[in-house]
Amino acid sequence: MSDQRFKSLVQNSSDLLAILDVEGNYTYVSPSCKRILGYDPEFFLGESGTICMHPDDVQKPTPSKTVIGAEKFVIVLPFRIKNALGEWRWIEGSMTNMLDDPAINGIVVNSRDVTEKKIADDEIEKLSLVAKHTLSGIFILDKDRIIQWVNDAFTKITGFTLEDAIGKKPPDLLYGKNPDARIFQEVEMKMAKGISFTGDRIYHTKLGKPIWVSLQLQPVYDGRGEIKQHFGVITDITEKILAETELKKLSMIAKETINGVVISDKDQNVVWVNDAFTKMCGYELDEVIGKNPLQFLQGPETNVEVIDWVKEQIEKKESFVFEILNYSKTGKKFIVRVQLQPMFDKDGNIYQFFALQTDITIQKALEEKVELEKIIKQKEITDAVYSAQESERSEIGRELHDNVNQLLGATRLYIDMAKKDEENKESLLTSASDFTLNAIEEIRKLSKTLITPLIKEMGLADAIIDLTEEIMLVHPIKILVTASHFIEEGLDEKFKLNIFRIVQEQINNALKHAEAKEININIEDNYGKLLLSITDNGIGFDTAKRKNGVGITNIKSRSELYNGIVQLASEQGKGTSLSITFNKADLLLIDHNESEV
Repeated sequence: MSDQRFKSLVQNSSDLLAILDVEGNYTYVSPSCKRILGYDPEFFLGESGTICMHPDDVQKPTPSKTVIGAEKFVIVLPFRIKNALGEWRWIEGSMTNMLDDPAINGIVVNSRDVTEKKIADDEIEKLSLVAKHTLSGIFILDKDRIIQWVNDAFTKITGFTLEDAIGKKPPDLLYGKNPDARIFQEVEMKMAKGISFTGDRIYHTKLGKPIWVSLQLQPVYDGRGEIKQHFGVITDITEKILAETELKKLSMIAKETINGVVISDKDQNVVWVNDAFTKMCGYELDEVIGKNPLQFLQGPETNVEVIDWVKEQIEKKESFVFEILNYSKTGKKFIVRVQLQPMFDKDGNIYQFFALQTDITIQKALEEKVELEKIIKQKEITDAVYSAQESERSEIGRELHDNVNQLLGATRLYIDMAKKDEENKESLLTSASDFTLNAIEEIRKLSKTLITPLIKEMGLADAIIDLTEEIMLVHPIKILVTASHFIEEGLDEKFKLNIFRIVQEQINNALKHAEAKEININIEDNYGKLLLSITDNGIGFDTAKRKNGVGITNIKSRSELYNGIVQLASEQGKGTSLSITFNKADLLLIDHNESEV
């Protein structure tokens, strides 16, 4: 190379070129010094190589000590030099020992300003330190938006390791198997233009699970103003989004519901109430905020024990339901059913309470009315039972007086006549004996109706069959009993006795009033129901004109003790049908305290 070409190359180089003598003093500085440091080249001539150097860097090995004796190309560590504007600039260069070259006779220094690179490297080092310890996922992309590095938090959030991610673009990695291009178009466009981006996006983990993340993307520029890298941060906000979604739903429900909603803090002080609460209690939000509902909604008649119980339940940190008498702002009393639900944070600590209040004042009044009606109805049933008992006693009395007593009276008369009439004595005694047998038979029939059948030993169906057989022995009537689909296991003995008495009562009705020749009795289980039906082919009657007698009243009273539904159908000349339906589930293994009647 000619001297002229070498001189032209040196003077037009973008690097700072200099020559130091064996003492380390400048003997030559290229014109680029003006552009890089702001000094004229002459400023350095004859000065030490440490001129303008930062005091902390002066102790580093001098160029002459580093290079003298070396035969190879040497790289010098970066050091700081103050430029003409008083700014510290980082300089890095290479030196070649050319002391033995007569044309140079010095140490050739080729250096350049690396301040921007040094600052960028320091920033990356700081970011790397932060990235390793932060809970947010960090990823670094090159200028073509290809992943170069991810931190451990990124792996924990997405499931993708550094080996999985490196060399891939975020859309290929995080947007699922069938990504919607619209989801990442905005991000891609801004990244291509070097615009920072912040927003919430749905990503997919390595296992395909969708997660909500808060995304931040920041371009990193080099010294020439060109995009060198992209720095990204993702934070898993799935729980936050889900909580906000639930809160929105809850708020919508709370606003629309007719129930009062109260949200209070961990100390049970109100933070929000809905319009329904205001309508129910008369208090606006600004009147109750910061107050405990147990301190302003109760009054003189509120049960203190309920309040104490509520406080105990709150301490258990569990949801519960209670009813309490409250007072509105105007002093009006009303009863509410409160469902109280504690809300927990991720550490399991209560941070709020959600209370749903339902005004049950009218419901309670109706329940009291129904209860009163039940008491009245029970009294009517009891009165009907007593009336039936009195009727039975009267009937027994009439039977004994008008029938048995007459037969026994006739027996005595014939015996007395036999004592006086020897001639007709045998005939009179035979008649007396016949009257006595008739009296015995009448008493036997009467006692059969009074004695409680051995249902426990025989079973209900067999007791009914036994009853009908006894009746058919003394009455010209055919009675058919069907119980093939009846299962009485588990039924209360008192219930079975009541069914027996109902059957007995209806047979008596048919014998006395219906002039029936045939009676059909059916008892069966049918889809959870116990059905009892008794039909006869008697003369029947007009149900619209004839009021219920003692017998029918007694049957209805016995049925209502067990919530039985009674249906009576009859028509003149077409017989009578009685059917009773019980809910079998209500009858199993229950214990009633009614007297056996």
